[in-house]
Amino acid sequence: MCGIAGIVSFSGKKLDSAMVLRMANVIEHRGPDDEGYLLGNSENGFFKSVRGPNTSNKVIHSQLPYSPTGDIEHPSSDYYNIALAHRRLAIIDLTEAGHQPMCNPEKTIWIVHNGEVYNFLEIRSELQQLGHIFYSDTDTEVILHAYQEWGSKCIQKFIGMWAFVIWDTTTKRVFCSRDRFGIKPLFYFWNGNTFVFGSEINAILASGYVTATPNESIIHDYLVYSRIDHSEGTFFDGINQLPGGCAIELDLESETISQYRYYDIPLGTTDLDLTPSEYTSQFFDIFEDSVRLRLISDVPVGACLSGGLDSSSIVCMVNHLIKHGKKGTATLQKVFSARFKDFAETKYDESTYIDAVVSHTGVNAYSVQPTDQSLVDSLGEIVSHQGQPFGSSSVFAQWEVFRKAREEGVTVMLDGQGGDESLGGYQGFHHNHLASLARKMMVKRFVRESVNLHTIHGNPWIEIVSGTSLSLLPSSLQKHIKMAVRQKQSPWISQDFSKTYRNLDRYDSTVVRTDPFHQSLYRSFFTGLPPLLRFEDHNSMAHSIESRLPFLDHRLVEWLFSTPSDTKISHGTTKVILRDSMKDLLPNIVNHRQDKIGFNTPEDTWFRGKLKGLVENLVISESFSSRHFFNHDMVKEYLNEHMTGKQDHSFAIWRWMDLELWLRKFID
Repeated sequence: MCGIAGIVSFSGKKLDSAMVLRMANVIEHRGPDDEGYLLGNSENGFFKSVRGPNTSNKVIHSQLPYSPTGDIEHPSSDYYNIALAHRRLAIIDLTEAGHQPMCNPEKTIWIVHNGEVYNFLEIRSELQQLGHIFYSDTDTEVILHAYQEWGSKCIQKFIGMWAFVIWDTTTKRVFCSRDRFGIKPLFYFWNGNTFVFGSEINAILASGYVTATPNESIIHDYLVYSRIDHSEGTFFDGINQLPGGCAIELDLESETISQYRYYDIPLGTTDLDLTPSEYTSQFFDIFEDSVRLRLISDVPVGACLSGGLDSSSIVCMVNHLIKHGKKGTATLQKVFSARFKDFAETKYDESTYIDAVVSHTGVNAYSVQPTDQSLVDSLGEIVSHQGQPFGSSSVFAQWEVFRKAREEGVTVMLDGQGGDESLGGYQGFHHNHLASLARKMMVKRFVRESVNLHTIHGNPWIEIVSGTSLSLLPSSLQKHIKMAVRQKQSPWISQDFSKTYRNLDRYDSTVVRTDPFHQSLYRSFFTGLPPLLRFEDHNSMAHSIESRLPFLDHRLVEWLFSTPSDTKISHGTTKVILRDSMKDLLPNIVNHRQDKIGFNTPEDTWFRGKLKGLVENLVISESFSSRHFFNHDMVKEYLNEHMTGKQDHSFAIWRWMDLELWLRKFID
């Protein structure tokens, strides 16, 4: 797990090595253990591997093919139009052999890599049989040799998460890849003659090639539709993110760039036809292997425990692997949770479920107590590390969990992101499920699920009918209705601003040909999941922690998409196959819980507490008053309604506050 950055110039302009050094410095938190740089000339293939101030002395004195031979502060006067930078967080092979940028023995292919390929040992064995020679025990070197052997198709062999950039001097190409679901980030800027990339937008801004300008269409979607990371665009005009499952190839000879999708979730396949016990057994085996692979590490591994079904399942599965000697160690795992004792027995505190898992497994448990004052104290730092506005203060609760984990010496954390998207865990999936049953004329099941949704979850009948009806409509009509509803719910938005940037295609444009339920699952992977992955990555890496997500193993996701809908939702209960598979490992109180909280925080109360002064000062500030995004009279009316307790407008207030803080930090 690391931070990567770099520049590729087609303009004939010599690169200043100070640019790439600045880029690496701003992402030092992503890799405090080592740093390295490569300066190259794409025309003649000449290169120079150079060191930085924090490059390990062991690396400098090693005999590795990729050992630095110069100092980046005093580069050669030679012409370079390629620069690669790497900051290392050592996870696999803690020796100097894990230094990057890394090359093959022939020094013709170079790589900077962020992430983990969990099945690298199996691929390494295959490559060794083909004659490849390795200098390290890292997964990065396996990626490098896999590319040398199979070209860009090598990524189809990988199980894991990654963002890497390869310079192939023989083909005069640069190959950039992001993992299937976009767990690891890769941002880039392209103006027709210069390509700048980085693990964070901060790195791209540090290059000096890009002026920080707000992308107002994205700001509109954030304010009105609460949508972020739902397109390739970012909050910065001209800076994009490579979507998950996509790659970019730069042809340095023809000076052209192409982007393409190499992976998509298989849809439309015949449902698996198994017995209930076979479904349970197969899911358990895949999930167990996914967790097992993500425990491979040369540094301490812990887990996030919210008390929900997904994180609890991971913790209990790790406990199961340790107990049966499948983890390779007999040590207890450390788990980390956010608790809200001031809000005990409310929708914000999950201590009852956390305590049940801790008691059931005997793990070493640690917890944090996020408060409105600690949020005030940390908010500026979080805004800086996230780089873009985020959806709610739940990001802060997660931030605190990772901070605590780092304090306790944990470098790798397992978390439950992706479980809701693949198993239909969100409340809205019930309506999509009902719509699928209605289309298939499965009347008895439709009635049964409707009644259970009403009795178990308390959904009003009018909501069940309207939600199901909306899911039955064509996607284009659904978009119009959702937009109209959001517009009505946001009277504080400037009408002139909104009319300018209203765009149907940008708002949830993912459409697939399948039943409404699986279509909603698919859409959630490519429009709903990306912001959660960005929050997870930036929060964890801010504390130099690698976060691993067992539910986003593509083998597990593809298997779940090939199973009937009732393995996900049945009798009003979500995540059926997970509950059935884990019933012998989970505490009953967790396995049978029907509510869903996640990293929720008491924003509504906090905005009337220690955050009140901050919010009110922001809204009456000269800078906020000058923002043309808002109907400022309505903003003040909404704020007054919230502060006096008449209405809960915390969701809107957070967006106003976070956007203003982001504009001040990066734009003004």
